[in-house]
Order: sequence, then C-alpha cells, then structure tokens
Amino acid sequence: VKLVTSAPGLPQRITLAPLTPAAETTLRGRLLLVYSGQQRLAKNLLRAVMGRWRARDPEMVWSLGEIGRLALVMRDALERGDADAFGGLLTEHWQLNKRMDPGCTNPFIDDLFAFMEPTIAGGKLAGAGGGGFAIVVTRREDGREELAAALAQRYAQTPVTLWEAAIAEQAISFE
Repeated sequence: VKLVTSAPGLPQRITLAPLTPAAETTLRGRLLLVYSGQQRLAKNLLRAVMGRWRARDPEMVWSLGEIGRLALVMRDALERGDADAFGGLLTEHWQLNKRMDPGCTNPFIDDLFAFMEPTIAGGKLAGAGGGGFAIVVTRREDGREELAAALAQRYAQTPVTLWEAAIAEQAISFE
C-alpha cells in the first residue's frame, strides 16, 4: 500500500510513499470487491469532469481538492489501523465522485450501496468505468459470509457477485 502524489505543474514528478506493513493488515479479511454487472464508459465521465475542470467550475475545483485531502486522511486511517474510518472515507470519496458527475451512478448502483450499508463500513465504485466493481470494507473481519449471503439472496437473478480482494505482497515499482 502506498500513497502516490505529485506537485502541481508540469512536468509531473510522481512521489511514492509506502505505508507501514500495519496498513496492509488493517484491511485483511475486510476488503472485498462486489461485481455489480453495471459497466459504464469512462470516456463520458472523463469528458464531463475535464470540461468542468478546464472551465474552472468552483465545485469541480473544490471536489478535486477534497479528493486529494481524502487520500491523506485515508493514509492516516490505514496507518492507525482504523478500517472503519477508511471505509467511511471510501464512501465520502464516492459522494464526491457523484457530485462531480451524477452520471457515474444509476438507480441499480444506488440501491446496491443502500442494501449493503448495514454490512459495510463504506465503499465506492472502482475506477472511472468499465469493470463495474465496487470496493467495500466490511464492518467486521468475518463480514464476508454475511455480505455474500445477503447479496446472493437479494440479487439472485443478476450478475452481482462478491469477489475476494487482496493487497499484493510484491509492489509494482514506477522507478
């Protein structure tokens, strides 16, 4: 687990800051992926976000600043071993994503998150589109089975499935 940052301006100079090994154990057994079956195209989302950014839309500028701030707070939560706080921050990030582009969600996704809420500390859709996965952190270390059973019952006739997630032991280096 690492924090990737860059200072404003060009050329971009990326800095990698590894988190302590404790950060990785914080999520062990609680970090899961939920396949929603709801794929979306990233190009439309990116076009909307970039158009608002280039126009210096005040809400967009604020939202992107908040996402940068959240990355630091997420790092701190992991360093403290606080998976619940990290999950809540994922949800906060998801709320910002929806403010930046309401088209990044739909009623099915909103219902899925509302349904999972009693069993997860938080979550968000992954990436900018394509795969249809939500990243979630369960409320308890043994919450996987409870969430899997609930999803299987509620979404039996859909592609919604629970996937294991793990943090790679060997990091990818950008150097």
